[in-house]
Amino acid sequence: MQLTKLCVFLLVLPFIHSELVQVIQLARHGARTPNSFEYLPNQYVEKAGDLTALGAVQQYFLGQEIRKRYVEDLKFLSEEYNSSEVLIKSSWKNRTILSTYAFTSGLYPQAEGVWLENPYADGFPLEQLLPLKNRQNTVTREDIQRTKLNEEFAKATVNIISSENDLHFHAIKEKNCPKAEKIFKEIKKSSRNSDLESYLKIALYPRLVESVNKHIGFELLNLETMTLKKAKSVLDNLRCNSFHGLDHPDVDEPTLKILKKSRYSYVYKLMLVDDLVRSVSSSRLLQEISEFIQAAYVKREGTPKYIFYGAHDTNLEILMSVFLDEKHIDEGEHYNIIPFSSMMSFEIHQEKETVEGADGPELEDVKYIKILFNDEPQYIRWCADYKCSLDQFYKIIEHHVMPSLEEFCSLGNVVANAEATVTPPGTPSASRCVDDLICEEI
Repeated sequence: MQLTKLCVFLLVLPFIHSELVQVIQLARHGARTPNSFEYLPNQYVEKAGDLTALGAVQQYFLGQEIRKRYVEDLKFLSEEYNSSEVLIKSSWKNRTILSTYAFTSGLYPQAEGVWLENPYADGFPLEQLLPLKNRQNTVTREDIQRTKLNEEFAKATVNIISSENDLHFHAIKEKNCPKAEKIFKEIKKSSRNSDLESYLKIALYPRLVESVNKHIGFELLNLETMTLKKAKSVLDNLRCNSFHGLDHPDVDEPTLKILKKSRYSYVYKLMLVDDLVRSVSSSRLLQEISEFIQAAYVKREGTPKYIFYGAHDTNLEILMSVFLDEKHIDEGEHYNIIPFSSMMSFEIHQEKETVEGADGPELEDVKYIKILFNDEPQYIRWCADYKCSLDQFYKIIEHHVMPSLEEFCSLGNVVANAEATVTPPGTPSASRCVDDLICEEI
């Protein structure tokens, strides 16, 4: 009997393969205008911080890449949109809503739609359209010049998370959790932050001010009023303008390196240094991700196989700080400065594993998680591996999820609802941030 069982096992073994059970993805919005510092007036027709036509094109082709992978190649998702297997959510910010609409149009292209004209297409380096490492689709200049989007289909498909008491994407900002926000403000006043500012006043600010003012020909920046927040806004402008092929501050490489390193220090050494702040920032997303995975594990009817969140770079950074080894984050510049349309993926796999049973070797279903950032597998520090058992993954989440989050945050603070003020890419701005260097930091 045991010999027969062993023979059957050896015959079946070559055909054992990993089965994809569920995919959960968070993507940063597409390319936007600078959200605070304006190097030159009227470089964009959109408002500060809004998605541009190039950003919408990015997200459309990001959706096309996901379609190629999970619909066409792996046959994991149906050819047509099916609400029982796909759930798409978005932050309430204008740029994330429009990004998610464009992504949805790429994931499930519709025959009808409106052609979006992209004024940034000429001369744009096509290889830089998406930060994914394993792009499958070929994109031509003509493709990015005119892209068909079906916003009506997207509106009926995308779930927008309300700005009111938003703990998914803006738990500390927008004053949704006053207690955590207070702690965060105290961190900014800490000696650690003061030491960083003191260092930057010597090593960065003089060089940055000189570089920008010399390039533009008049005093746009003032050394006396420079802060890390303003310096980060200059970096933001440089990133946005250079991506869109527009004139930008001429910052030399050593200064740029310090500037990027300063942003890393601010995000990972200051903003995410406090466990409570990190837990408040990540709890709602982690809890929801856990619930989706558990529902798929027990095969609960109606559980989506694919979940997508239209999010912000800060959301990805928070999840990176939870799961990934800080050494890997520090060493890789692309972790420090998360590109537009970057994607963090949680893939839940199931495969057969050999275990020793009473009558010899047996096959047992084993589920595990893989985390990818822009297609690259990530080393999960709590598992000391590039994949993590489902049980261990739950333990990581439980460690970072704050019980009774709503009670802790004393919800009831209502912020202005932005869902009704969505403006499409290319819409002229009525006002610009000209005098104030810092208007909004997201």
